[in-house]
Amino acid sequence: MNKIVKVIDSMMGTGKTSYAIQMLKEAEIDQKFIYVTPFLDEVQRIKQEVYNRDFKEPDAMHGSGTKLELLKRLIGNGDDIVTTHALFAKADDELIDLLSWSNYTLVMDEVMEVISQLQVRKGDIKMMLNGGAIEITEGGKVDWKEHPRFDTTFSTVRDYAIAGNLYLVNDVVFVWSFPAKIFELFNQVYIMTYMFVGQLQRYYYDLHNIKYEYFSVIKKVERYELIPKLEITEDHSRLKQLINIYEGKLNDIG
Repeated sequence: MNKIVKVIDSMMGTGKTSYAIQMLKEAEIDQKFIYVTPFLDEVQRIKQEVYNRDFKEPDAMHGSGTKLELLKRLIGNGDDIVTTHALFAKADDELIDLLSWSNYTLVMDEVMEVISQLQVRKGDIKMMLNGGAIEITEGGKVDWKEHPRFDTTFSTVRDYAIAGNLYLVNDVVFVWSFPAKIFELFNQVYIMTYMFVGQLQRYYYDLHNIKYEYFSVIKKVERYELIPKLEITEDHSRLKQLINIYEGKLNDIG
């Protein structure tokens, strides 16, 4: 991957989201954005505060179909999009194809869960295999053999398998992995988090040779700016005000 991900790594309350909103509002109108956040209330915040852009979220207001289908439709239309980690994690080959020619900038609020184990019992896995709902191909990849709209308790297994990102390990565990190539399809990628060096997504980037560099946010007068993280020393002194040391009977135990 030739692109370099910009990791905005600074404490909560230092202005990461405010910087992102400032960037979205000031960008050229032909620059398109996908903003991904873990929180539904942040979806509404982006739609409200970036008032000079028509950010859309994949929901029933934008037509029929699943949210993933609606996300693809918005990308195809070239809309500015705000969505959740949970939906973005379901990216499949069709969505990747759309992004490959769409020239979007990705802004990710907090790191994603890029590798995870699905909580499915060993017996249920065996039942799906024996019933023909799934098939295991080369490398342990799980293929969904039922109809894609088949309503089942295992809808998460269905969705990740259809997306091509689900694997069976040692015949007992489903493991999902986010497709790393998706980060190469954006013009720019920004990730806003704290202590990225110790997070799973950082090791995932190292594994897939995705290059990244660290930045911090500072506020100058009424504007937020990015600077290389090495150029700033974090002030933790204000955190002391948030800590109370308990003294009482609960300390008598042990």
